[in-house]
Amino acid sequence: MKKILIITRGQEDRHLESVIKKLKEDNSIAVLRAAPITLPWWYKTICQIEEYDFYYRRMKEQIPYYQERAFNSYPKWLRKIVRFIPNLGFLKRFHKAPKAVYDQLKELKPDMVIATSLMLLLDYEDFYYALAAKELKIPLIGFAPSWDSLTNKTFINPIPDIFFVWNSAHEEQAIKYHKIPKDIIKKVGPYTHEKFI
Repeated sequence: MKKILIITRGQEDRHLESVIKKLKEDNSIAVLRAAPITLPWWYKTICQIEEYDFYYRRMKEQIPYYQERAFNSYPKWLRKIVRFIPNLGFLKRFHKAPKAVYDQLKELKPDMVIATSLMLLLDYEDFYYALAAKELKIPLIGFAPSWDSLTNKTFINPIPDIFFVWNSAHEEQAIKYHKIPKDIIKKVGPYTHEKFI
């Protein structure tokens, strides 16, 4: 029997209600609800720079909306210099998940981790579980969290081993804007609505 750990925040797992029910038939499922976290200021600054790159540089055809959204989230001093700062994303590897997260994953020994919120801001510890799963070589599964466009979500972080989307439009946006490799994307239909079928 496979052991699957689902990391979620709030009620995000409600989108996977039908999927979880089906998985429970053949697998051992545990759902862990993530608590809020406070990232170090330097890490948050790097993430803001990456967010700027995501909204401003990658989506030039949609600049008015995304530029406003990106700039409104920055401190004033950062707004002035962020466009001139190179991508410092490589520095993020120096910030690790807390030891308790690694210990819990090692104790649970899941065969895979499903993260429901990889396209939401990194304000909850589901982000740490995703980071730790990647580092411990536990397969990480991610979902497009909604029916609508993937261009109005934050960039996917970290990149999962498999990413489930609804359709070809999601697939195209995941590749173009989020730089998700095509070979890890699986089109599986509207899983959030399966309970109505």
